[in-house]
Amino acid sequence: MPKKLVYKKIGERIKQILVRHEAEYDELGNLVKDAYEELVDKIVPIMGTVYEEMTQEEIDGQPQEDIPIVKSTEDRVSDLEEVVNGLKKLIEGFIKK
Repeated sequence: MPKKLVYKKIGERIKQILVRHEAEYDELGNLVKDAYEELVDKIVPIMGTVYEEMTQEEIDGQPQEDIPIVKSTEDRVSDLEEVVNGLKKLIEGFIKK
C-alpha cells in the first residue's frame, strides 16, 4: 500500500506560562486586590510529520498523472525546421521593406 505524509499531533508537553493579573478596584477606586503574577502549567501539542498507509478511497481519488508523450528526434527536428523557415520568411520580409 502507498503511504502519505501527514502533519499531526504526535505528543504533548507541559509548558509553563507566566500570567499577569492586574490590580482590581471597586467603584470608588479603592484597591480590592493587588496585581500579581503566577506560573500556570498548560498542556501544548507536539506536532510532527508521520507516514500513514493510504486507504483505498484515497488511492482511487487521486488524479491520474498523464504520461508525457515524447516526440521522436525526427519530429523535433521537423518542428525546428518549420520554426527556422518561418523566421527566415519574417526576416526576408523586413529586408525587402
